[in-house]
Amino acid sequence: MKLLLRIANYIKPYWIYILLGSVSMLFFALTNSAMVYIIAPVIRFLFYPAQVSKEIGVSMDHIQAGTFFDRLKTLLRASYDKYLFSANPLEILARFCLILLALMLIKNLCFWLQAFFSSYALESIIRDIRLDLYRHLQSLSMSFFNRHRTGELISRIINDTGVMNEMISLSFSNFIRDPILILVYFVFLLVLNWKLTLIILIGLPPVVFGMDRLGKHLRRYSKKCQERMADLYTHLQESLAGIKITKVFGAKETEISRFKKHLQSFFKINLKRIWVQKLSTPFNELVGTAIAVFILWYGGREVLLDKTIRPEEFIQYIFALFMIMQPLKALSNDYTSVMQGLAAAERIFSLMDTKPDISSQVGARKAEHLREKIVFENVSFAYGAENESAIEGVSFELRKGEHIAIVGPSGGGKTTIIDLMLRLYDPQEGAIYLDGTDIREFELWSYRSLFGVVTQDVILFYDTVKGNIAYGKPDATMDEIIESAKIANAHKFIMALPLGYDTIIGERGITLSGGERQRIAIARAILKNPEIIIFDEATSSLDTESERLIQEAIERLIKNRTVVTVAHRLSTVKEAHRILVIDKGRIVEEGNHESLMRTDGLYRLLYSIQFKC
Repeated sequence: MKLLLRIANYIKPYWIYILLGSVSMLFFALTNSAMVYIIAPVIRFLFYPAQVSKEIGVSMDHIQAGTFFDRLKTLLRASYDKYLFSANPLEILARFCLILLALMLIKNLCFWLQAFFSSYALESIIRDIRLDLYRHLQSLSMSFFNRHRTGELISRIINDTGVMNEMISLSFSNFIRDPILILVYFVFLLVLNWKLTLIILIGLPPVVFGMDRLGKHLRRYSKKCQERMADLYTHLQESLAGIKITKVFGAKETEISRFKKHLQSFFKINLKRIWVQKLSTPFNELVGTAIAVFILWYGGREVLLDKTIRPEEFIQYIFALFMIMQPLKALSNDYTSVMQGLAAAERIFSLMDTKPDISSQVGARKAEHLREKIVFENVSFAYGAENESAIEGVSFELRKGEHIAIVGPSGGGKTTIIDLMLRLYDPQEGAIYLDGTDIREFELWSYRSLFGVVTQDVILFYDTVKGNIAYGKPDATMDEIIESAKIANAHKFIMALPLGYDTIIGERGITLSGGERQRIAIARAILKNPEIIIFDEATSSLDTESERLIQEAIERLIKNRTVVTVAHRLSTVKEAHRILVIDKGRIVEEGNHESLMRTDGLYRLLYSIQFKC
């Protein structure tokens, strides 16, 4: 019930469209029933014209006799007969054709209006769910992404919302349409013959019980199917991202074998889901056929032996009975879709209920500027309680306008320090201060807006060069974009591209070289104009010429700014004001290049190894 209430919150803004769609479907059902009703009197007139002529003048006293449904049926027949048959045969034919045409027109207009209003509402609902899911995903902390596979998250956004979309767009719309049709047709059957109609109710309890049992099994299997599909998405994402490694190592058969294993697991559980789902149709048809056969036998006896039901009325009833069977069957099939959709909704809302580890506190302040310094005070951090500390007892200051470098062996904790400075994580011990205020007291977005980051693994998007440079400042003018590219030594190669700044650079900038991607990343940082620039291994994998161009761009960028450089190449940090040497999560040395070279420490050892030739 709680799950349905959450879905209802997304439905609420579009209630007027759903109401209009329901009203349209009500008129559709009424006109559809009327089309069945108007045929029987014509059949009766063809076979018993004299009897019909006598009945046209039925008295109001006769209309008011019998049960409510008997009186209603007699009134409708008398009114219709009086209008249709009080004329010559040609005029009767003309009137009948006119009524039939008008009903058909109204019926189809109502059907289209129902589709129009319902589709707008239902597509809007699933759009809002997807947007909220993606918005929430963007707000989650890095620790969440460390714990969850990318393919699994993609599956939640695409596959699970797709299943939920089917539930809402098809099943939910049918749950509005079909009950209205069933209600109208049921009342119509009561009007035609209430005794026969009560027999239908006898078959409802076994249908409801059977569908409930099937629904519980289907929901369980559907949830397992979506979990297996997430495994498939994960494998596909990993294997396609690493396709180059697969080819180089000749691991094609290994990857095929792994994919086959995931595919077989999905195949087995999906087959069980299909078997359970397909049980609903034969079960409902068996019960429905049994009821229909009994009604046919019982009603036939009333027509042939007892003469209590007119032949044309029994034909009307059989037609109406077949009409109600279709929405009843559709409703049972929709129920299975709803069970699958609810399983997907559970996974979607469980993701939406995940709380971010890092968020702005209530009443958090806006971080305006770096006025004095950022201070790490005895900071310790581990990626999970079961892991060893990545850094431990780290303390240092980054003063405004200062350029510090962080160097040391791989795995020493350099990137962890940067991640903590950007508040991608919070330390388990100690604190980080901006101008004397704990950074947790600032609004998250305003604090991070102080920084610009250029990393070794440049992330570019499937967009134009212009769009990638303006990523941190979407409202930038073209002149600002070009100026940033010139400062980053990128303008020349950009203009050589087929469409210049409007060239699509491919997924992750695949059409560009490593140096060109780095220069676009630097142009992006320049355009954002941050107060603090972080270079995380920004030139570690470049050739000499690319490194020279990028180093020139970096020198322009860092003028009058606060800079943090993480590097393996010690030649790139010689000009830093201070160098922090990190080893095994601790700061083991600190000083400028000259002072560190005078000591017999780790920095001097690393430098001598790099430049021993």
